[in-house]
Amino acid sequence: MSRISSVVSVLFIFIVVTLLSQTTSAASKANLSSALSNKKLIALLKDVNQKYQQPIRPNALDTVDKSAVSSRFAPGEELFLSLNIGKLYLADVYAIKSAKQAHISLITLFETLDFPIQFVEPVNSMNKTGGASGWFIREDNTFDLQLPTAQGKPILVVVNGQEYELSSQDYTLTDDGDIYVEAAAISKWMDLDFEFDFANLELFTDSDIPLPIEQRLARQSRRANQSSGRGEAVLPMLQSNYQAITAPLVDVQLATTIDPDRDSARYSVLGSHDFAYLNSQFFVAGNDSDELSDVRLTLSKESLNGDLLGPLNATQVQFGDITPVNVGIGNTASQSRGFRVTNSKLAQINDNKTINLTGDIQLGWDIELYRNGILIDQQMSLQSGRYEFNDVDLLFGDNQFELIMYGPQGQIESQTEQYFITTNSVEQGEGQYRFSVADVGESLFGISTVSTALDPGVLLSGVYNRGITDWFSLSAGVSSLLADAGEDQQYFSLGSNLALFDRVLLDGIVQINQDQQTRAEFGARTRIGDTALSADYYMDERSVLFTDEQLNDEQTNLDDTQLYQQFALNMSGELYKANSFGVNYQNEWRHTTLEDGLRSDLLSNQLSINSRLLYVSHELNWLKTDDEFSEEQFSGTLRLQKSFGRVFTRLNAIYSIKPESQLEQVSTELYMPLTTELQSQLELIYYPQIDDYRATLGLNWQHDLFYFTADTEYDKDGDWSIGLNMRFSFGYDPLGEQFFMNRRSMASSGAMAVRVFEDLNLNGQFDSDEPLIENAKIKALQNYRHGTTDKTGVAMLSSMTNNVRTDIVLDRRSLEDPFLINAIPGVSVTPRAGHLDVLDFPVVQSGELEGVVYVSNASGDEEVATYAPIRLYDSKGNEVNSTVTEFDGYYLFTDLLPDDYQMRIDASYLEKKNLRGGKVIEVSLASAGEIVNGADFTLQEREAAEGYVVSIGEFNSLRMLKAFWQILIKKGVYVVDPKPFYYKADGDKKYTLNVAFYPKQTYANAVCARFAAKNISCNVAPFTFDI
Repeated sequence: MSRISSVVSVLFIFIVVTLLSQTTSAASKANLSSALSNKKLIALLKDVNQKYQQPIRPNALDTVDKSAVSSRFAPGEELFLSLNIGKLYLADVYAIKSAKQAHISLITLFETLDFPIQFVEPVNSMNKTGGASGWFIREDNTFDLQLPTAQGKPILVVVNGQEYELSSQDYTLTDDGDIYVEAAAISKWMDLDFEFDFANLELFTDSDIPLPIEQRLARQSRRANQSSGRGEAVLPMLQSNYQAITAPLVDVQLATTIDPDRDSARYSVLGSHDFAYLNSQFFVAGNDSDELSDVRLTLSKESLNGDLLGPLNATQVQFGDITPVNVGIGNTASQSRGFRVTNSKLAQINDNKTINLTGDIQLGWDIELYRNGILIDQQMSLQSGRYEFNDVDLLFGDNQFELIMYGPQGQIESQTEQYFITTNSVEQGEGQYRFSVADVGESLFGISTVSTALDPGVLLSGVYNRGITDWFSLSAGVSSLLADAGEDQQYFSLGSNLALFDRVLLDGIVQINQDQQTRAEFGARTRIGDTALSADYYMDERSVLFTDEQLNDEQTNLDDTQLYQQFALNMSGELYKANSFGVNYQNEWRHTTLEDGLRSDLLSNQLSINSRLLYVSHELNWLKTDDEFSEEQFSGTLRLQKSFGRVFTRLNAIYSIKPESQLEQVSTELYMPLTTELQSQLELIYYPQIDDYRATLGLNWQHDLFYFTADTEYDKDGDWSIGLNMRFSFGYDPLGEQFFMNRRSMASSGAMAVRVFEDLNLNGQFDSDEPLIENAKIKALQNYRHGTTDKTGVAMLSSMTNNVRTDIVLDRRSLEDPFLINAIPGVSVTPRAGHLDVLDFPVVQSGELEGVVYVSNASGDEEVATYAPIRLYDSKGNEVNSTVTEFDGYYLFTDLLPDDYQMRIDASYLEKKNLRGGKVIEVSLASAGEIVNGADFTLQEREAAEGYVVSIGEFNSLRMLKAFWQILIKKGVYVVDPKPFYYKADGDKKYTLNVAFYPKQTYANAVCARFAAKNISCNVAPFTFDI
């Protein structure tokens, strides 16, 4: 009990000291900068930091090998690069890794650089092969590209009259009509310099002549938020309600192995859809010996507004196979059948100490977890269809997590998440809860290859976290395990979290079980420059493990415990970073002691170097245990990855220094593209200590609709096998009423089907007799996805990031009919896993409005108004366009939707030219494509009379002015024939009462003198009448 009391006392002192530290610090440091005591400033900084607590733009399932950046990318891999001019971020462009550097998407590149180059889709004609034409930077820089008439033939490019030829290895044509060209060729054509930073997926460009985009963006930078280069979604929201049932999005993987001893086959299916107004995610797997080896199902519902389960205000409800809640210290239990509910904000971490990174994955995949460029964990050849990285530490400041997934067919997919931690996860007055009930170790249907949990039983867990202030929070948790066998277990936890000046994070938690055994953990985290520092202390009062002989000894006290303690220090950061070179590191020391005197020390160092030429990762581990039975261990792992021309290589070596210096394993992988779709693969693994090796030779076919791999394996003993693997995804498009396939995984992310049609009757809905638009390009801006409509007018957007709102827009330049325009600006959607959103996107024939603006003088003569600015307003009063008349007074508005419009001449122009605008011109475009001619303006020259007015007062209201004048009339005070008038200048809040106007000042002065003689204040001022 003394230990328990001391630990509880420590926690109490920890909480009190942290609270007092705020008060005493404020009192003792009153001479600090006044900014620190400015509550509004602090509140603003807190708000900014709280926003950074949210995940920053996950780019889900891009085919990017972030574990092997720079030379780590195999030729043929799809890339998504941030395009920059100097320090100015422009946009993201598509690219494909090549043996030289990369093939860049001409459509996205020219669009971003503001080059007016139009693309033409190829048609079935020998004379019209498709291509691109226009000009760049200046109009005399002409550009023309003609696609070949046959596959594999060179592309002909003419730039400023000079002809160039592109070989088939220097370009890639995609099904959506895009043209990818080797960067060196574009540089030669257009005098653009390109520099690739594959380590950070960035592309830098420069030109001796300022580019159009540079001129347009010279006074602004769009890189204020690097995580959302295209800003926040702003278009009207398209509601995505849960439905009774929808067709699922499904990932399928099939595999078979043939060897002399036995042939085998296996399959796995991963899917997601709406069912019973919930989201249903399912996983099914089997093989030739067990047709149904794994079955998993999770039903869930999410709400951004937190309006689930009535007064519980839940944001997420799950039941089926769920991950139980962790109440404090210890490992999070693996996925089990049960129920879970929380009111935590979606896509927000539960606390700022650790995070769980979990998800579904196909059988046989490897997955690596990187944090800030350092490999921190990996799971190999997963057979459960699920990866779980639980209780991963969060560093102070930036935490960039990268999940790199390697498929058996050679696929390399990446998923990224980013968290910025400097403060509490809850604000003042905010309360968050998490609760779960789970049958630990059991799946919903009881069919699983996952081993049973160490402590099976029913686990009830709950945690509540409350923000006392913005910088201090308390948490309490309780869990109870109703064990299937043995003693039931109960745990109670109490914790606190403190943020000091957004520079230091302190946390502490104590957990006590039913036997009064205690666990406690205290930590501190901060960042100095680019270095993140953390210190942790962990203690655990454990039951002693007795031998059979000790258990039979009556002298043995079965209630004996021993104290386990661990101290840990972690230092990680960035040693160096340049455009194409970066060095990251992580150092860790763990010192562990037991009450019986046993102690151990673990030191580890990890270093990674990213450059255009080479990727190097090295890890060293040193372990020493004060135990006569244990030897000192010193080992390391080296990873090298580089491209040699078209051949991409990966080399791994595992070695030990102590207890013996020896090379334990060497492996190498070589990838070489044969065509744009075919890739060869060779893998060799050698074990020097046992003189054994294994070799694998494979061929990967990356079709747009599927992955297919054939490989053969051979080892030293002469054993061999042949493997065939295939993976594809499919779903059902309700708009086109057809099934669709994709080689990318779709079950774990959102998707969208957009149908583009010409809205003939202007009702905004698709009718069966209305034309469908083919080859129209649809973009999901914040999700960085795009698709092109097929013959049914439908474009598919797949692998969209969950719970990240994105704008869906139509690129009008992709419409083949130049007179068609978007009838709506677009919509925004929030994708969710396994759900296919649908949208009908109308386009209409554009209308035109033209006329001439005239100026009429006093004699009735007319002349044209040159360069007169005209503003166009729609029926809602919104300004939709503006233009300036030509030298002959002519104006033209194009690309107009059917509506009622008003036109007005700019007021500043009328003032400057001394003109009167006359009546507002109203025009109605009743039908699509209507052209209105002769909508002319006639402006009048102002006729003015100049002179002097006699003013006798200024009034705040017109009512007071009139009342004052009536008083003067009743008293007979006026001294001239009454011809009063009032005047109120634009922007003036007062009314001026004028009683006379004279062309000559002498008459006005004489009248003013008469009013003054009657004690009425007056003055004379110049005045101009607009007749």
